[in-house]
Amino acid sequence: MPRLLRRILKILLGVVIAIVVIGVYGAMMERYYVSGAPMRPPAVPSAHPIVTLAKAKRVRGGMSYQQVVAIVGVPGKPVSRFRWGPLPPFTPRPKDSPEYEWRNSDGSYLTVTFHNGEAGMIEEIWLR
Repeated sequence: MPRLLRRILKILLGVVIAIVVIGVYGAMMERYYVSGAPMRPPAVPSAHPIVTLAKAKRVRGGMSYQQVVAIVGVPGKPVSRFRWGPLPPFTPRPKDSPEYEWRNSDGSYLTVTFHNGEAGMIEEIWLR
């Protein structure tokens, strides 16, 4: 009987640990997503948006930062700059990847990441 009891306790301990790990991970992800983009579109759009969906759709991969600013109409706010670490031999080495954001007062925004001076990843959230 003690052997069976130990086995049951080990299984219960494993289940408890799994639940705690999943709960902590869920809490971290919820905090990340809630602090970033709104979870649903804003009910009231910005009265004077900096960037609109029409402007965001004109931004294409390969454009320079100056071309994107010409489309949007205002400079973006730098939000991050990623520098590449050591890469395997014979790998093209990008200089850096700055990321700029244009955010409206209602929480909607456009983010563009540049690789070697050209627009790469373009993300628009809740723009109208």
